Amino acid sequence: MSLHLSSCNISGRIPIWQFLNLTNLASLYMSSNVLTYLIPDLLSNLTTLSVLDFSRNDLNGHIPYLPQLEELSVASNPAITIDLVSMFAVPWSKLTLLNICFTRVGGMIPLSLSNSTSLTSFRADGCSIQGSIPSSITTLKKLSVLMLNENYITGQLPVSMSSLITLQYLSLFQNNLEGNIPISICQISSLEYLNLEWNDLTGRLPLFNLQLPKLSFFYIQRNKLNGNMPFSLFRKSRLDEISLVTSGLSIEIDDPDQPFVQTFQPKILDFTSCNMRGKIPNFFSNFTSLVVLNFANNSLSGAIPQWLFNLPTLCILALPMNNFKGFIPPIIHLKSSLFPTIVNLARNKLQGPIPTQLENVNVIDLSLNNFVGSIPSKIGEAPGISSISLSKNKIRGSIPESFCHASNVLQVLDLSNNSLSGTIRCNLGNCRSLIFLNLGQNKLIGSVPEELEHITSLRYLDLNGNQFEGSFPAVIENFQDLEILNLAGNGFEGRIPKFIGDLRILRILVLESNSFNESIHEGLMKLENLQYIGLSRNNLSVPIPENLDGLKMIGEKAK
Repeated sequence: MSLHLSSCNISGRIPIWQFLNLTNLASLYMSSNVLTYLIPDLLSNLTTLSVLDFSRNDLNGHIPYLPQLEELSVASNPAITIDLVSMFAVPWSKLTLLNICFTRVGGMIPLSLSNSTSLTSFRADGCSIQGSIPSSITTLKKLSVLMLNENYITGQLPVSMSSLITLQYLSLFQNNLEGNIPISICQISSLEYLNLEWNDLTGRLPLFNLQLPKLSFFYIQRNKLNGNMPFSLFRKSRLDEISLVTSGLSIEIDDPDQPFVQTFQPKILDFTSCNMRGKIPNFFSNFTSLVVLNFANNSLSGAIPQWLFNLPTLCILALPMNNFKGFIPPIIHLKSSLFPTIVNLARNKLQGPIPTQLENVNVIDLSLNNFVGSIPSKIGEAPGISSISLSKNKIRGSIPESFCHASNVLQVLDLSNNSLSGTIRCNLGNCRSLIFLNLGQNKLIGSVPEELEHITSLRYLDLNGNQFEGSFPAVIENFQDLEILNLAGNGFEGRIPKFIGDLRILRILVLESNSFNESIHEGLMKLENLQYIGLSRNNLSVPIPENLDGLKMIGEKAK
């Protein structure tokens, strides 16, 4: 008999007295409720009970001894305290699955864990576990899942890992592991998933991809490995997802003209900061299952192949901080996804016009290149576009009307450091989702329109280095979530209004090089979060109040 009571909004203590009458109860599922207090010892009287799931509640105390259990999950009960030493001082001979993720463990993994010889799955993420992985754990011949992520585990991976002959899933990310990755891992032929990222592992990487026939997921980013890895080695594997971000390894595109190997159809290639050089080889055009391609912060060069923008399943194309030159196509097409789709080509040497048509693109970043011409008139009409960054190019013309249509969902708009002219359109106020707006360092004129009052979620507003004029923009009073405001280098004049003191979240305020006059309103002294202020090169009549002396100033004090 199974009793499923998960996500039923049950609160208070576990109703043990009602369960004791269920003499044939085999499985009890009560996850995702609001259960509090202790797990009752009387559950041991339910001798038929083999599966118990109390995950995602507010339970506390300890885990009672329940020797009849085969599966136990108390994950995401942060107040439960688990002493693994005392827990496994008694036999749990039937236990096959133990999930204690995000509970209070601390301490070390005891040698006695190896006595639970039936264990097939041990999950203990985020438990503050310390010490090293005991070599005795490798005697668990039936173990198929070992997850110890986000702990404080130190020492080296046991050389005897090869004894885990049924292990399929090994995940130890974000610990303090050090030393070499033992080559013995290459003998675990059942291994399908390996995640060792965010550790302090050193030395060379064993060639898992050649020796583990079932390995599909391989993550080793954020380590201190060394050595070169020819890309051709991956082409002989069946890996689906590979992440080597800042691992210390250097990926060498050793033979771009090799014939394509049909068995290698990766979905994720993330080689950020892997010292890659040369061009993107043509055989990448055969990666028809590729979803994520991230080659950021390398030294790749040449033109970006046109076919790369039309791979049938590509959702994220990230090639920033390389040396790519040439043009990109007028139409960029990505595969639609439940997650944001991204084109990031920032910090290259690309040139020519901005693409005129974006299909299924949510985020595009073309900043710090040499793009010329005007912003395409319909770029803001791309359905679902939420972030557009075109800063530090050579773009001219006006802000297109397409950014102002009522159905847009723009959250980030960065057009700074170009040569844009004209005014801020009044109907830019239709961008009610905007959080970040940067129009700084252009040639914009006029005043800041009151119609922007509807952008009430704005946190970052930068209009510096233009030719705006008039009084301090009154519309800013509506931006109660504003954290950064930069109006420097314009022709604003008159008083700094007292409503500035009501922008309680404001951290950075830059008003230098304008024509503000009169005194500084005492409202400035109410800004408890203010960390940085620039008021110099104005016509303010009094010095900065003593209350603001602790702030970091831009230039000299107001003159």
